[in-house]
Amino acid sequence: MIVLLGMPGCGKSTLAQALAVETGVPWYDTDACLQDQHGNVLGPRPGPEQWRRFRELEHALIRDLAQEPAGCLSLGGGAWQSAETRRVLLARHICIYLRCDLDELAERLKHGGRVMFAGGDIRQQLIGLLQQREPEYRLAHHTVDITNRHSTDLLALLHCLRG
Repeated sequence: MIVLLGMPGCGKSTLAQALAVETGVPWYDTDACLQDQHGNVLGPRPGPEQWRRFRELEHALIRDLAQEPAGCLSLGGGAWQSAETRRVLLARHICIYLRCDLDELAERLKHGGRVMFAGGDIRQQLIGLLQQREPEYRLAHHTVDITNRHSTDLLALLHCLRG
């Protein structure tokens, strides 16, 4: 399985779906699967308890999906922060960090209506998230910089997989 990870707004879901179509394998999106299976766990203004429950459900889902022999999996932006999730995925699958410039992420997200960015300066929130998450993102097998690339441009990603 190919696992795409990275910051919110970097294009994980879009690229995983396009790659799945290109290669003829199933596509899985952890956020969409969680929504389908459990509804809106986070609610409009999630607190620590909602985030804790969300992460528990997310890890259980990823553990189950990790058993699939083939597919393209797009992780929610924070899923990779779990050491157990990283261990499960790194051991069996090709994990790719989709790196994207901070300004481009902010531009992509400013009209997105994402719960985690409700209120406040999106760019400043992204700076904090990136500082927190990037060390773990860099543990992926590969990094592909998708800054200034069209979301359907799979060339860099496919080149990375051919390795």
